[in-house]
Amino acid sequence: MFFLPKKNILSLGDFRCDDAGLPERTQQLTAWAAPIGTVAVVPTIWRHACLDSFNDVIEVLGRHPCVTKVVVVLDLATHEQFLLIKEKVKGAIPEGKQVQIIWKNGPNIARVLELMESHHINTWNTGKGRSCWLALGNEVALAQNQVISFFDSDLQHFQERGP
Repeated sequence: MFFLPKKNILSLGDFRCDDAGLPERTQQLTAWAAPIGTVAVVPTIWRHACLDSFNDVIEVLGRHPCVTKVVVVLDLATHEQFLLIKEKVKGAIPEGKQVQIIWKNGPNIARVLELMESHHINTWNTGKGRSCWLALGNEVALAQNQVISFFDSDLQHFQERGP
C-alpha cells in the first residue's frame, strides 16, 4: 500500500492481497482513513442498481470500517424507482453510518443544474462523470469528511480484498 498522507494522496493500486493479508491491509487503511471521515460515492443508473453487483458494492462499503458515509447518485430513475433504491440502500447500511441518496434527475438537482446553466456553467450531459462531480461538490460543500472515494456500481466481481 502506498500512502502519502502529508500530501493528501492515497493510492490503492497496491491494495491487492491474498485473503491472509486482508486483515493487515484493512487495519493499515482504517488507521489512516477512519479517523478523518471517509465517503464512498457510488454513481449508478436504475438498471445497474437492480443488479446483484450493486448489492455487493453497497454491502461491502456498508460494513467496511473506513467508510463513514455512503452516497449513491442515482440517474435515469423515476420517482418510484428512486424511493425503492433509497429504501434498499438504507436497509443495507448498518446503523451509525451516514447514507445519502442523490436523485440526479429529480427536481432538486434539476433546479441546481438549471441555475448553473443560466450562469453559462457547462453541466455536461448525463453520465457517471456528472454524478461524480455532483457528489464531490456536495461533499466539499458539507465539509464533514476528508476522504472521498468512488466505486463503480456495475462491477461484476466486486471483492473486499481489492481490485
